[in-house]
Amino acid sequence: MKNGDITPFPSAEFNRELGNVIGIKAVKETLWLLDMGSDKISPQLVSWNIVSNQLQKKIPIPANVRRDNSFLQDMAIDTQRQIAYIADMTRGDLIGVSHPAIIAVDLVSGETRRLLDNHPTFAPGEPMSIDQQVVAHAGGDGKITPLQLGLNPIAISPDDQWVYYGSVNGKELWRIASADLANNSLSAAALAAKPERYASKANSDGIIADDQGNIYVTDVEQHGIGVANSKGYHLLVQDKELLNWADGLAMGPDGYIYATVNQLHKHPALNSGINNSQPPYYLVKFQPN
Repeated sequence: MKNGDITPFPSAEFNRELGNVIGIKAVKETLWLLDMGSDKISPQLVSWNIVSNQLQKKIPIPANVRRDNSFLQDMAIDTQRQIAYIADMTRGDLIGVSHPAIIAVDLVSGETRRLLDNHPTFAPGEPMSIDQQVVAHAGGDGKITPLQLGLNPIAISPDDQWVYYGSVNGKELWRIASADLANNSLSAAALAAKPERYASKANSDGIIADDQGNIYVTDVEQHGIGVANSKGYHLLVQDKELLNWADGLAMGPDGYIYATVNQLHKHPALNSGINNSQPPYYLVKFQPN
């Protein structure tokens, strides 16, 4: 944004080469884009150098690590091991088979692996309600189905040692050592034994970790943002207008946490076919301490 004007970044031409970008992460000098793809563009991970203002690479996410109903959601970037961990929630149609996994992408070689396929810690919990309204999907036949969405929120500790994750519909936060996810020699069974419960959380979308073991959680049911750690979970900030489904979180160099707010629960896909979302949509910030 320059002089109050919103312009495509880095350019309109570059954006035309993308399908459907669902996640962005700024890590040091690199902006990583998680592109779900489209009918004409395959899913990919794209990196842009924000200092030199140049494209660095495009890494395809091939069909052999995706499922027919894959729904790539969020990612965590392990700079120490040069690996991206992508949450594949599946249920691309929102109500189909839930079979989540983490897709690991080697940022140097481009090698991809599907890990912890359908692990029980990825499973969705019970349906949720926001403002006394069940978050639900209307099928083509008009049938209303309460949504139960699995693995989605994912984040990595600032020292790159732990990957934290949970489900949208889920009250538990889990973690796994980054070294274990990166270890090609571990069998599927051995890796499946590695996740450990870390804390309670709220039903949520995005999360982010600080260097004190705090995991900040977008508390979508309570129009807020909370914090989870080894001591438990509590709500930090709450605002029914400004935090109307906080989605993505980012740590700023100024000590603030920034959040995108998109009213997702008012979108027809999550609101029984009815569109109740309306501008403005917010980018907000708050100080965690």
